[in-house]
Amino acid sequence: MKTMKMKFMRFAACTAFAAMAASDFAAGSPALERAEVRLPGGKALRIEAPESATKRYVASVSLNGKTVKENWLSAAELRKGGKLVFKMSDKPVKTRGTTLAAAPYSMSKDEKK
Repeated sequence: MKTMKMKFMRFAACTAFAAMAASDFAAGSPALERAEVRLPGGKALRIEAPESATKRYVASVSLNGKTVKENWLSAAELRKGGKLVFKMSDKPVKTRGTTLAAAPYSMSKDEKK
């Protein structure tokens, strides 16, 4: 169990945490500038966030060269491996990830009013 916790904590520090009851990961601001996650089948997911030590806001995200507009990452896409790149900013980027579709899964979205 300790090993699993440490692996989760390392991945969370890279950028993402599992959204409860969903198969996706909510994306956050990376705490590490560089990391690699080894995946089954000899694959790897390289995560790069240059300047994340000094800049805390995510300006843009790309996965294998394709822009990610959402504030969540598909677990299925991450399992394929590749390169996840975060461009960081010293100021909040108020135009990225602002649509309802860009929000990570939330159980409260399912509530009826």
